[in-house]
Formats: sequence, C-alpha cells, structure tokens
Amino acid sequence: MKEFAASRVKPYLGDTKMSRNQPPTLSRRLLKSLLRLAQTEENRHELLDSTLYREAVLRQANDLCAMQAAHPGLVANPSPAHRWRMAERSYYSRHGEDGLILNLFSRLGAPHKTFIEIGAGDGASSRTTNLILHFGWQGLLVEAVPERAARAGEFHHRQHGRSPEEVRIVKGVVTAENVEGMMAEYGCAGELDLLSLGIGGQDYWVWKALERVRPRVVVIHYNASLGPDRSLTVPLAREFDRFAKHPTGWYHGASLAALAKLGEAKGYVLACCDSAGVNAFLARRDAAWASGLEDLRPREAFYGHAERLREASQEQQWETLRQLEFTQV
Repeated sequence: MKEFAASRVKPYLGDTKMSRNQPPTLSRRLLKSLLRLAQTEENRHELLDSTLYREAVLRQANDLCAMQAAHPGLVANPSPAHRWRMAERSYYSRHGEDGLILNLFSRLGAPHKTFIEIGAGDGASSRTTNLILHFGWQGLLVEAVPERAARAGEFHHRQHGRSPEEVRIVKGVVTAENVEGMMAEYGCAGELDLLSLGIGGQDYWVWKALERVRPRVVVIHYNASLGPDRSLTVPLAREFDRFAKHPTGWYHGASLAALAKLGEAKGYVLACCDSAGVNAFLARRDAAWASGLEDLRPREAFYGHAERLREASQEQQWETLRQLEFTQV
C-alpha cells in the first residue's frame, strides 16, 4: 500500500467532471475493495492521501455537497447537522474540513488570518493547507513524526514558496505538560483565528492545558466510538499509543460530549462535526453570538465514525472499549 503515498495530485478546486472512462460508481467499488485490503490504520491513511482516493471519492463528494447546497430547499427535513454537511469540501483535507472551515470563518470573520495546527502531518492534506496556499494565512505547524515534518517543509517551503517566517514548521511531541512552554517558545499568545488539534490520543488534555492563545475556532478530533452522550476521555498520560492500548486503535481521545463540556468551560460553543465522525468544530462564544451562529448539542451534531461503522455498529464499538480505563469529565 505504500506506493499510494508517492502518487499525489493537485487538489480538486473546480467543477471539472470525472473522466467518462472512470464512472464514479466503478471507482467507488474499486476504492472499497482497496480499503478492505488496507488492514492497518497507517496504510488506510496512506490510501486516503492517494491520487485514487482524491479522484474517485473526494471529487465526487465535493460535487454532491455542492449540488445540495445549490438547492437547499429540495432537501427533505434537513437536520442542523445535515445543513453543515452540505458545506463540506475536501480540497486538501480528508473529511470535508476545508469547506466547514471556510463556512465558519465566512460567518465569524477572521481578523488575524493566523493558525496553529498540532498534528499537521505532511502538510499536503492538513486542515490548514487550503488557508495557507489560497488565502495567505500564516502560522505554526507542529508534527511529531520527523519524516512527516520534513515533508511538510518540502511541501510549503520548497514546492509552494512560503517562507519559514510565514509557515513555521516544528518537529515535536506535544503534551499537556509542554504545550504552554512550546507556545511561549514560538511566540504564540493572545488572539488567534484557528487552532487545529489532532494528535490521536491526548487531545482533550492538551486543549485543556492550553491557555496562552484564544482561537476563534477550534477543530479537534473526537472519539465517535464513545457515542454522543457519554462524557469520557482517556486518562492523562505523558506518552500515548492508541494501538498499544488496544489493537483496534479505537481507544483514544475524548467523546464529543466531553469536548463540548470542556469547550463550554473555556468559552466555546459546539458548531458542528464533519460527517466522517472525526472532527468537532467549536466557535468562541463571543464571535458565535455576534454572528448568530447556532449552538448545537452533542447529540444534534454527532456523526458516528464512518470507517469504523463498516466494521462494527455504534453499540459494538462501545462494547469493545467499555472495559478500558476512561476518565469521566
């Protein structure tokens, strides 16, 4: 499966139709077969970054969301979550985050055009890539895996000509203990437009510990396997490997309800989740109220994890994890 990582294409930015020689249904069947072959989480991530996935699935998903958004009155009984789903677009991101971020900031405003992304990956498929390349945003990318951090530097500094002053890339493991010190070291303090946090385990505790910055929007991974109502997180730990904790990799992070509760304490409202069941989007309360943004309850915004639901029901996922250690918050 590793060859997929080397075969990347420019992101889909327009309404160009797929080749008639590659019908969407055929491509989707092929991709489902390949997903079944990708037995490890690492290989699945390589596949999600591949040319095939972007051409066969993300392009079609963008077109379908655009079609519904163009004719919202034809959608029968749209829920608040589905209204947000129509805004999803994946130009560089994997789960429609690009469109949700653009939609949120078009409502809330983005006075600083700045970001911090912790868990930035290789830079080519992150939640901030679209803002950097097409909207001129500046900020800090932090990535724990050295090879990915190096690829992010190659992508932004060499391929796309952004200076290290505009897009600073830092290799490092972020924990609840060191996040404040790291932000101080790189001069991050005060008002900020976007904080993106996706580190696969201790996300809740890192956000709880982070006080130096006041982002307008927070995008953070949630663990959909814990359901919409339980307010749980994995315990605080200096080191965390979710596959070492459980072979499924489902034991990580915090539930949506836990993150919504933490957000409320820090002055944020829950705006939406992506329909893949991966990310929660929270808006700072002052900006949300000024713009009339609707505050959703976790059950209203919740999506199950789309990939895991192919393997196990929501109830089966919880039964798999319920005997493991969690902290009620």
